[in-house]
Amino acid sequence: MTHFAKRMKELRAEYNMNQDDMANSLGVSVRTLRRWESGERMPLISHVKSIIDMYYVDDVYELVYGPRKKPMIEIPKLTWM
Repeated sequence: MTHFAKRMKELRAEYNMNQDDMANSLGVSVRTLRRWESGERMPLISHVKSIIDMYYVDDVYELVYGPRKKPMIEIPKLTWM
């Protein structure tokens, strides 16, 4: 299961919605929503934008791929002498 599929299920649970309700709010079929939640398919970018707008998702990257990874090393700040 992809992170996106897992996050879709979490969003639906947060808003106390069943698959029919969420599919209707996004303007897609229940079958399409099930495919997204199973990880079988990914939505079009227009649907991703709708999800972001309707369900107040802050970061597109985290919606699709999960939390951002921090760099392995911290880059020191340059100071002028």
